[in-house]
Amino acid sequence: MATLTIDVKDFSNRFQELLSAAESGTEIIIEQEGEPRRAKLEILTPVANPVQKKRIAGLGAGRGGWMAPDFDEPLPDSFWLSEE
Repeated sequence: MATLTIDVKDFSNRFQELLSAAESGTEIIIEQEGEPRRAKLEILTPVANPVQKKRIAGLGAGRGGWMAPDFDEPLPDSFWLSEE
């Protein structure tokens, strides 16, 4: 496996390049003032894009809460007037 060492000062300017290198299997070691700082950039698995997942209605039917029988009944005036 190829290894690339980069100074922390250059990291942000070369991030896209480093990300591509890590995706292709290159180990990226980040150092500060010539000393490795035990930080590695490596791609273990691609992160799935949550926007691409489609939700399917009805998959959670029967798994969850309940609705009170009087859910859609009007609330009493005491509720709105903060009376007990």
